[in-house]
Amino acid sequence: MIFLIKHGYKNIQGFDYSEDAVSFCKERNLNVSQTDITNFEGVFEEGNFDVIVNDDVVYQFDNATIINIFITFQSILKSDGIIITNNNAFNIFFGTHDIAVGGKQRFRLSDFEKIFSNSQLKIVYYSYWSLILSPLILLVRLIQQVQLKLNFKYLKNIKSDVSVPSNFVNNFFYKVVKFEESLFRKGIFGSSLFMVLKK
Repeated sequence: MIFLIKHGYKNIQGFDYSEDAVSFCKERNLNVSQTDITNFEGVFEEGNFDVIVNDDVVYQFDNATIINIFITFQSILKSDGIIITNNNAFNIFFGTHDIAVGGKQRFRLSDFEKIFSNSQLKIVYYSYWSLILSPLILLVRLIQQVQLKLNFKYLKNIKSDVSVPSNFVNNFFYKVVKFEESLFRKGIFGSSLFMVLKK
């Protein structure tokens, strides 16, 4: 939201289920309300939004709930509105992060094509990413999978392996991802699936 505001966008609303997340945003003077994504009919006006951004959320739900979430998104979008969404991809990348954050599934493009098959929403762009970093991510996750099978990690003590690294490391990875983006219009493999949907 801060990024969008810095780039001149004014009419921005956010919502999150977490009280802590909402408090964090309000401390930064952001327009955010506490809302349950599985039950937010009537919270926002129909046909009200040009763009909805939904990143790394729907993996926590079964397909029936995901369909209902996107039906509601569809109803609050303007007729030519878009949804920008990023989600975790490919079961081979399953690891302790998925368990720690309550992830129920990882996705392929075909999963979303089924989810949107009876919807007004159409996938107008997609890309898997990051191909270049995939070997490193995959190695870490495969080690975690072995540790879980051998009970070297206890489920109740599991924490996410996703954290913000130092600025140097973060900037390096960011440059790698941007370089990959310049090479490929659409990524063919990676631990995440980015999509743009249009109503």
